[in-house]
Amino acid sequence: QAGNMFDIKAIKNVEISGFQIHCDLEGENVSVHIFMKKGTWVTFDKTSSAWGEAIMVAPEVQCAGGGAVTRLPDLPSRVPVKSGETVAFYVTAESKDLIYSSGTKVGDVYSDDGNLQILEGNAKSYPFGATWEPHIFNGNIIYFLGSQTDGDGSLTMPPSYYPSSQPSVMPSLQPSPTPSFVPSTMPLSTPSYVPSSEPSGLPSVAPSEEVSEKPSVVLSSEPSVTPSLMPSSVPSSKPSFKPSSKPSSKPSYLCSSMVCDDLDPCTSNTCQPDEGCIFSPLPACNTIQTLFSVDHHQAGNMFDIKAIKNVEISGFQIHCDLEGENVSVHIFMKKGTWVTFDKTSSAWGEAIMVAPEVQCAGGGAVTRLPDLPSRVPVKSGETVAFYVTAESKDLIYSSGTKVGDVYSDDGNLQILEGNAKSYPFGATWEPHIFNGNIIYFLGSQTDGDGSLTMPPSYYPSSQPSVMPSLQPSPTPSFVPSTMPLSTPSYVPSSEPSGLPSVAPSEEVSEKPSVVLSSEPSVTPSLMPSSVPSSKPSFKPSSKPSSKPSYLCSSMVCDDLDPCTSNTCQPDEGCIFSPLPACNTIQTLFSVDHHQAGNMFD
Repeated sequence: QAGNMFDIKAIKNVEISGFQIHCDLEGENVSVHIFMKKGTWVTFDKTSSAWGEAIMVAPEVQCAGGGAVTRLPDLPSRVPVKSGETVAFYVTAESKDLIYSSGTKVGDVYSDDGNLQILEGNAKSYPFGATWEPHIFNGNIIYFLGSQTDGDGSLTMPPSYYPSSQPSVMPSLQPSPTPSFVPSTMPLSTPSYVPSSEPSGLPSVAPSEEVSEKPSVVLSSEPSVTPSLMPSSVPSSKPSFKPSSKPSSKPSYLCSSMVCDDLDPCTSNTCQPDEGCIFSPLPACNTIQTLFSVDHHQAGNMFDIKAIKNVEISGFQIHCDLEGENVSVHIFMKKGTWVTFDKTSSAWGEAIMVAPEVQCAGGGAVTRLPDLPSRVPVKSGETVAFYVTAESKDLIYSSGTKVGDVYSDDGNLQILEGNAKSYPFGATWEPHIFNGNIIYFLGSQTDGDGSLTMPPSYYPSSQPSVMPSLQPSPTPSFVPSTMPLSTPSYVPSSEPSGLPSVAPSEEVSEKPSVVLSSEPSVTPSLMPSSVPSSKPSFKPSSKPSSKPSYLCSSMVCDDLDPCTSNTCQPDEGCIFSPLPACNTIQTLFSVDHHQAGNMFD
């Protein structure tokens, strides 16, 4: 996530001087902000005014990557904390690249070195958005044991040698050797850490000019100047201040189709003028759920589903992080498992659905997607893989136990543990569990051999079906394509295509053909063949060679051993001579992980 809020409690007088963090994107730069407030963060996690301005902003921090310490600049001035006092910190990046751990209970002591305690806190979206708890800040806190006290025993900081650009968090015991900067001419947007000795000469910053994101907690004393952007979801308790200037063209209804929604994908929602909302269950419709726990974030998940009975997959509901924000979601499907095809985009083909503007419901809530353009039938015993992904790292998933283990089983359908993916076919992490619901219908139609088919569509589809329908659609399909597709059909055609395949490749094949050509190449080979031709050339050379042919060439003399020298003698052929004192030592050649390279000693 972006960051963490947590409390620290001083056992002895201390001065906090800096932080080290746990950052995900190795080698990439992130912008880090650190906020501080006296007392606990609890109940102030969404109140930015309680935190004031950041006490430090580091705009370009280079991440050291997972499992390594990422260093931050020192705080501009140390933050003193007296014995027994609690101070809250909020360490956050502008992007979701800080790593944290799951906790047990907010306020529990996680670290205690006899001088300072770090308590369990929360995880936050930047800057003061959604909160998840309990979680544990990952990193180090650098501090100094305090040694100076004033008359009442309170801790103070040593005097600064140069004037600070901002006022001190606590007053110094002695004045600075040089004067402070010129006092500000305008009021600050946030209150001072300590009260001023005199009232400010200017009023507070002007009220906001924009409409609030959420309604006021208490009622206004007067009506708003302008009407609200959207009508309220429930009728007003009192009539309008003024009647409408013109009567409505139609009478009001008891409900509207916009409001008639019970959020159940297995009901149809209708509105009758006199009866209100009517919710009717859809026959044979079911949902199967995995998890909605806020564990990890990435672009998406690949996972297999296995049908126990004949089913037709009609849609998905997902777990999306950014409450109120829009994300673009793609759904891919392939027959059989995703295993070994997690980076092979050609095995998945085009997305079976793209929803460019899905509004996220936030962590712990169901985010609905449009129905699939056509249901995906899965016969009893069959396995089908799905890849549900956003274009950004905003889908939430959970840690798994083993790829292929059954996580959800409702007697009709099984959802198996899969992976997490970066968009679109990048890095893979496994095992992980897709968070969300799958909506499906129990299949009832079979063709002659017992295989499941979909009911006929009522309107022509814009793309061919994944499986053929049992009956033709009432209206004809769109005009057939005039050009061949670049990828094969899901099922074989009943007749050969009227056009040849796409043009032959323009580049030389990586490997030679399995069978010989019936005619010679139009152009000579880039490299000579490793064995002599079984037949002479079609035509002799127009000129004799300047030198006689050799039995071998140095290009062919290679036993692939780095500890031999390879030479070619005209009469003897290849000679492989061991290189004195040359050795090789091997580690592994197992396909586990991929990256650009490795450093090792």
